Amino acid sequence: MDNRQRSLRERAEALLSQAEEDGLDLAPNEIVRLIHDLSVYQIELELQNENLRSIQNQLEDSRDRYARLYHQAPVGYLSLDRRGIIQYVNQTFARLVGWESSDLIGQALANFMIGLDREKFLSRFRAFFNDPAGKSIDAFFQGRNGHAFQARLTGRHDPDSALLSSLQPLLLVVVHDISEQQALEDALRESQVFLQGILDSVSNHIAVLDHHGVIVAVNEAWRRFARENHPEPGQQAPNTEVGANYLDICRSSAKITTETSVEARDAHEGILAVLEGRLSTFSLEYPCHSPQEQRWFLMTVTPLGQDNKNVVVVHTNITERKQTEEKIRDLAYYDSLTGLSNRRLLQDRLAVGLAASRRTGQHGALMLLDLDNFKPLNDEQGHAVGDLLLIEVARRLTGSVRELDTVARLGGDEFVVLLGGLHADPAAARVQAMAIAEKIRNALTEPYRLSIGHDDQSTEWIEHQCSSSIGVVLFQGRETAGQELLKRADAAMYQAKGAGRNAIRMFEATG
Repeated sequence: MDNRQRSLRERAEALLSQAEEDGLDLAPNEIVRLIHDLSVYQIELELQNENLRSIQNQLEDSRDRYARLYHQAPVGYLSLDRRGIIQYVNQTFARLVGWESSDLIGQALANFMIGLDREKFLSRFRAFFNDPAGKSIDAFFQGRNGHAFQARLTGRHDPDSALLSSLQPLLLVVVHDISEQQALEDALRESQVFLQGILDSVSNHIAVLDHHGVIVAVNEAWRRFARENHPEPGQQAPNTEVGANYLDICRSSAKITTETSVEARDAHEGILAVLEGRLSTFSLEYPCHSPQEQRWFLMTVTPLGQDNKNVVVVHTNITERKQTEEKIRDLAYYDSLTGLSNRRLLQDRLAVGLAASRRTGQHGALMLLDLDNFKPLNDEQGHAVGDLLLIEVARRLTGSVRELDTVARLGGDEFVVLLGGLHADPAAARVQAMAIAEKIRNALTEPYRLSIGHDDQSTEWIEHQCSSSIGVVLFQGRETAGQELLKRADAAMYQAKGAGRNAIRMFEATG
């Protein structure tokens, strides 16, 4: 009762008591005033009642809205006591487990969990109840209809139960159905495993770089190559694992003076150009030799994804291809039996020698030599023995000339020696050329001791005496063409044969 209400009542009681004591009727004006005040008070009470009814309606609406939000929330809500018994539950969780909300009150939450997850929850619940901040528990639930789902539980303490000391503390638990999310994560993991399996099945060394050049993925071939090239067996080569910056690796290697420093610089620039969109792709062949073998690799860099922010770096071992190319080159320019230059390479070297002679004014010399006693050995002992002789002749010829000179085999038992850098004076150049020719003649005259292996593992030695007839022609660049020089040397060689063989003749121009 407020002060105004108390004052009005006290006034009315005082007037009535006074009238009874005095045996008097109340004055009309007093009665009128009292009735007026009572009427005002009655109106005020009615207004207050109406206001209270409005507030009550609002509270009921608010309670209904809260109940709808609580029960229709996309996640399950539970209130658990410290034993894990359900005190309150919303309809969302009830639908997940297939029960009515009222049927769940008083039941242990763990009863709806499957197998080992129930044990895990019970072992962790006390710590979870006491301090739920930042914690979660994942568990599989079994519904009434047999439907199973995976959920993640998070919680916080109920502030209302903490304020009311008469109530036991409750834990508000949020139940997130993560079955779909987990399925997506499992699918993503399986996809990643599948893709990694594809990468690992590729023999090329593959690394994926992000837009900063950091390695974000590698395949097994990359890891194996890194282990095989580490100084300590089985250890990963430094700066090749996920998380390392491959651009930094290339930049650092470019600063070190090695046979691959130029390639490392080119690799850095090429990868950066693809990452920045200045190149659509980039490729580079580079040597990567080991103590055991000579190796070559091809590096290709291609953008990955629509935004081209990542790149794929692939290193392919092209050693076999390089060796094949080298063999093809050898077949094109070198004699397959002796390893000497063939006619094609001789023509190239002769053109270079003529150009050098024109430029420097120095003389060169071309020698054509033929073995004098080769055919009888080839006919009597067979081609295999003849080949052994030719190989030995090639070895002696190579050992008789300088590094700048060229020794070639034209075919059969014909050989050519190209000399460069002789004296500018014709007489002095003639002396130099004849001295080398004499050295060759003497070397080829030495007896040959050839070994033949038989099927019974025995070895037969054959001794053979062989000499050579040598024709020599001098040139000084501007005088004549290479083919003409070969003809002149051939003419001089036949002069040596005509002189009884095992001789040297210098081509002398006539008239």
